[in-house]
Amino acid sequence: MSEADWGNVLDMGDSIPACGVNACADQALDALRVWHSDLLPGVMGRDLLWERAAELGLRAKGQISANGSCRIMATGNGWLGLNLAREEDWGLLNAWLQQDDDLSNWVYIEEALLARDAEVLLARGRLMGLPVAFLPKTPPVERVDAKQFLDSAPWFEFTADAKIAAQQVGDVRALAEMKVVDLSALWAGPLCAHLLYQCGMQVTTVSSCQRPDGAQQGSPKLYEVLHRGHDHVELDFSLQEDLQRLADLLRNADVVIEGSRPRALRALGVDRDTLAPKSKQLWLSLTAYGRRAPFGDWVGFGDEVALAGGLFSQNLEGRPEFIADAVADPLTGIFAALTVMSLLKHNKSGLLDLSLFSVASHCQKKIHRSGARLRHEHHRPNLRC
Repeated sequence: MSEADWGNVLDMGDSIPACGVNACADQALDALRVWHSDLLPGVMGRDLLWERAAELGLRAKGQISANGSCRIMATGNGWLGLNLAREEDWGLLNAWLQQDDDLSNWVYIEEALLARDAEVLLARGRLMGLPVAFLPKTPPVERVDAKQFLDSAPWFEFTADAKIAAQQVGDVRALAEMKVVDLSALWAGPLCAHLLYQCGMQVTTVSSCQRPDGAQQGSPKLYEVLHRGHDHVELDFSLQEDLQRLADLLRNADVVIEGSRPRALRALGVDRDTLAPKSKQLWLSLTAYGRRAPFGDWVGFGDEVALAGGLFSQNLEGRPEFIADAVADPLTGIFAALTVMSLLKHNKSGLLDLSLFSVASHCQKKIHRSGARLRHEHHRPNLRC
């Protein structure tokens, strides 16, 4: 992708400093409205960050995440974020800490971490598939040079499809003609698909009957809003005929959204390289830390990945605290939609690699550039559910 093409995306309001994550979301949604002016009338970008918290009555409590599954804890040489969002994560704790003591509650875990080396724990946890993050030291508050900011790595990587480069020239298709297949779950991917649908695209949501989207039960009202108007297809990925149906859906899509680790779709034979679509297609891969090794195998969720990207505040004692509800997830959903729309409008096809970590880090830099300090940013949204 040329420097001019990068600029087409980065210049869409994103070089503007932001005083917090709410402002980052506002700017990204406003930039998306450059392509679709009547997108979500009456809704601000920050509303999209806080809909789940409003539905469930959640609010971060210092070093405890809004949903309670993630904690910020001190180690012997830094701060770790540990997210026990899945039942199986609790069963990994004794092996992770290499001890047989009772680790059945957070108090015991905090005590066990106090004298440990954070980097050793981070490396071991990632190998085991634990959602764990090391909190970076927050930079001093100072304004960053604008050119330095724009020259820094963007929030995504895009690899144009060289096999069909000759098809890249021509008129941009109407949004209403474009088909989106969404394989993602939880928040970032479905929010991206929702925004693309609101821009006029046709969206088909594909779910696995073995592993239904946890958001359907966890935040049902938000789930309904994000999937409203989509076609829904439920498949059994253990059946060859269902995998063939999935492959056909993916080959015929203009945009594919998936949130799996790269090896997962390869194992099923429905990854982009195996399917090798002959027509122009934009494939959006959403991960916690990116597709490249070893990052592609790291597990992550919105709360602790936000911490890893520097999106946390510090209290008067210098202790890090959460600032919002799993904020890396909805931020990534908005920025993903902005990036997809920009690439489509510039008639691009290929693989778009975008991670929660890269978006969180990018937003942290925007806030740092403004000279503002990260702080708790509770907002009461205009609910759509």
